[in-house]
Amino acid sequence: MDGKKTCAACKISKKPCTDSCPIKPFYPDPHEDYDDINEVFSVEHLKDWLKKTTDEQKQNLIEALAWESGIRKQDPISGSFGVYKKICEENLQLKVEQKLSKMKIETLEGKIAAISEEHFNLWVEAEELKKKASSS
Repeated sequence: MDGKKTCAACKISKKPCTDSCPIKPFYPDPHEDYDDINEVFSVEHLKDWLKKTTDEQKQNLIEALAWESGIRKQDPISGSFGVYKKICEENLQLKVEQKLSKMKIETLEGKIAAISEEHFNLWVEAEELKKKASSS
């Protein structure tokens, strides 16, 4: 070999890695993300998707496939849809908690207002009693 680096895909397939290899810029060395992507999607699909993707979007594609393949390995049945469902459930639960918290705040603000009004009324009565006492 002439000292050139071989990408993860070419190293695994024991093929020469050329400068035109679509995977080389993203996985110049063996990498767990690459192994996951290869296991879940296959290197052929990865190469095909990279060819169909603009240069600006390729890094996003790699990151998305790495995330998706990692999730599918963790949960082969539900995959990313399972993650989505879990996030939706958590979001719904947080909205319920937020609504309950707002209701508690409104209740407490109502109590504060009632106490403040009662305190103010008692103060007015006390002032009136002071005036009556001082005038008699």
